[in-house]
Amino acid sequence: MRTLLLLSIAGLAFAQAPPDPTDVQGWIRQSLELARAGKQDDALKAINRGLELDANNLAALHTLAYVQFNKGMLQQARDTYQKILMQKPDSREALYGLGAVAAVNVEAARKQARAEAGLAMDAPGPIPIAGTRAQYQNEIGPIIQEGIQNLERALQIDPAFVPAMGYLSQLIRARADYAQDAETYKREILKANEWSAKMQPPAAAAGPPTSANQIRVGGEIQKAKLQREVPPVYPPMALQARIQGIVRLNVVIGEDGRVRQITVLSGHPLMVPAAQEAVQQYQYQPTLLNGKPVEVVTQVDINFKL
Repeated sequence: MRTLLLLSIAGLAFAQAPPDPTDVQGWIRQSLELARAGKQDDALKAINRGLELDANNLAALHTLAYVQFNKGMLQQARDTYQKILMQKPDSREALYGLGAVAAVNVEAARKQARAEAGLAMDAPGPIPIAGTRAQYQNEIGPIIQEGIQNLERALQIDPAFVPAMGYLSQLIRARADYAQDAETYKREILKANEWSAKMQPPAAAAGPPTSANQIRVGGEIQKAKLQREVPPVYPPMALQARIQGIVRLNVVIGEDGRVRQITVLSGHPLMVPAAQEAVQQYQYQPTLLNGKPVEVVTQVDINFKL
């Protein structure tokens, strides 16, 4: 996930286009370059110039939606994605975009509702206060359902479309917050976890020490032996959605100080792969026990902070 999907779809085909101001592709290219540089206002002006030349150009519309999303113009981005779907009903990218807009819209309301109920974002269980839960469901429920339906359609078109899985998992968790009973909540969380698991590459099991040649060391203590630390690449999808937080990993370090196994303990599914990729490249000073190298089981926390 090193490249931003929506940006790539709209722009890669035009990366080498000449900056011709009379050509739609030139304006797309310029808009994307400005967006990459963080100049969202200028990017919006550029893509609007392109759309003046061809109002129905799909690549230009995808670029417009991308820039609108980055600027926080969520309603406008939603309208643009719907316009794309009118031309191309099976556009997995537009369906995904609608799901992303829904997820971002829902997240703030979800935080507020849980805060009013005295619940942290990662605390288990639905919203316990009936009035707060009902208000949350009435106001946000339709947005959640629409987002889920669009993401499910995107995954019907492409069952391996990983970015859609992340937002689908997020929206199902949001829906679990207004579950009417514990059993419904449990089923919803199970569904969300299933989608999260599909996003993650298989990881070898790494639990407690399994032999006399393996010891467990606290994360902070083992961190002092870290010789090469590779910073993670902030996943573009998480960056776009303004998601941050800690990914917690259980790690087995071999006798040579190289990471041998990684197991995910917790973390947002959009950020887990980037954390795994970074930690896999860590190099530690070998750990000695009675003068002989041993394997180490430890915990590594990767903090993604905007």
